[in-house]
Amino acid sequence: MFAQNLWCCRARPAQESLHETASRAFRLQCSARLCDSFEFIYPHGSIRHLGTPIKVNRVSSTIVGAAGEYHVLSQLLRRGWIAALAPDGAPNMDILVTDEDNQKLCAIQVKTRRDIGHDKGWHMKPKHETMIVDDLYYVFVDVGQQPSDRTTCFILPSKVVADCIRLCHKVWLDTPGKRGRSHKDSNVRRLLPDYSFIRPVSEEGRVIVDQYRSGWLAHYRENWSILGLPEVGGF
Repeated sequence: MFAQNLWCCRARPAQESLHETASRAFRLQCSARLCDSFEFIYPHGSIRHLGTPIKVNRVSSTIVGAAGEYHVLSQLLRRGWIAALAPDGAPNMDILVTDEDNQKLCAIQVKTRRDIGHDKGWHMKPKHETMIVDDLYYVFVDVGQQPSDRTTCFILPSKVVADCIRLCHKVWLDTPGKRGRSHKDSNVRRLLPDYSFIRPVSEEGRVIVDQYRSGWLAHYRENWSILGLPEVGGF
């Protein structure tokens, strides 16, 4: 809830309609999901709401995933490559991309996250530990929290992803948890920008974790050349 009982937003008369003013104000001030009162003041009138909480629905994971896929598709097309969404049900791929001369064909699996949660990572599964194909790549997309946030992509070969998930999960399983108890295995895997929260008990484990500390993804950030497609002008 907001501390103040009444909140006002004044529009720019020549630039915004009543609907745009209300939409802008609501997005800016109600991101906490609930507000107790507000008033939108417009040159030709106002909209007022007092006393009744308003619930802002979460964006579904399906929509977030679609946003990531279309963003990646746009980035590929802007680089002059030929790209399209894979058919529904196509295994282990979301996008197919090639160059104009068909010198190379890449399959891309897109993983998208919003900037919420504490570990800043992407959800994966056990199958990704062994999914290694020469022309299969992952694009990990971070869309931020708000539509105005910059979207960031990390482009990784499937072998890099498989090695990271497999090795770090094994080290985590081998590391005692709270009160010295063993961690229980599950079907959950995470691709993280920083695995330093793991405290390995073996030298081998420490070497592995050191490879995946904060900053290990920097090389892959917006590095579309990793796909190995011929460079063109783009736009």
